[in-house]
Amino acid sequence: MLTAAVLAGGASSRMGRDKAALLLGGVPLLRRAADRAAACADEVLVVGREGFPGLSGVRLVPDLGGPPSSMRGLHAALTHAAEDRVLLLACDMPFWDPGLVDYMKGLCRDADVVVPRPGGRYEPLCAIYRTALAARAEALLAEGRLKLRFLLEERGVRVRTVEDGDYPFGENAFFNINAPEDYRRALEIFAAEHSRRRDGGEHEEFCQGEEG
Repeated sequence: MLTAAVLAGGASSRMGRDKAALLLGGVPLLRRAADRAAACADEVLVVGREGFPGLSGVRLVPDLGGPPSSMRGLHAALTHAAEDRVLLLACDMPFWDPGLVDYMKGLCRDADVVVPRPGGRYEPLCAIYRTALAARAEALLAEGRLKLRFLLEERGVRVRTVEDGDYPFGENAFFNINAPEDYRRALEIFAAEHSRRRDGGEHEEFCQGEEG
C-alpha cells in the first residue's frame, strides 16, 4: 500500500513566482503532479500548501514550520501518511515515470528506501520511503541536517537503489523546473512528447502552457 506525497512548499526564489501554479498543458504543475500520483498510489498528500485551486481527492498537510526543505517535507509526509510507504515527489518534476514507480514498488520488501540513482546520483525526490523513518527524519531536522541524502547515509537505513541498466530511465524523467529557462525547456519537452503521442495514434486535448 502506498501514499504519494507531493512537495509544494518551496520558496520558488530562482523562478521569481510560484512554481506550483506554472501551467504545463494548461494545467498547474501541482495539480498535474497530484493527478499523476493518484494513478499509482492509494492516497495522495500535498505537503506544505493550502488553498490551491483545482485540487480534488487529495489531503493537504502542513510541515513542521521553519525554512522549507525536502527533509521537512518528507517528515510531514511520513507522519501524516495512512499507508506504510510514501512515494515522495516534487511538484516541479513533471516528467517522472509511473512505470519506474511500479518497478520500485516491487523492491520495497527488504528496504527502508528505494531510490533511483541514474548516473550514480541519487534522485530522492522520486523515491519510496518507509513511514517508520519518521523519527530518524525528525532527529536529522533537529540537528539541522536538511538534505535527504543525510537520511540515505544514516547507519542502519536499508537503501535499495535503481541503477542504470536496472530500469530504462527516460531522458527527462528527473528534469526539474527551478528557473525561467527550465520552464521554457519544460514547455518544449511537453510539446515534443505530445507530438510523438499524436504521431503514434494517441489522441488527447492539448493546450500549450503559458509563461504568463
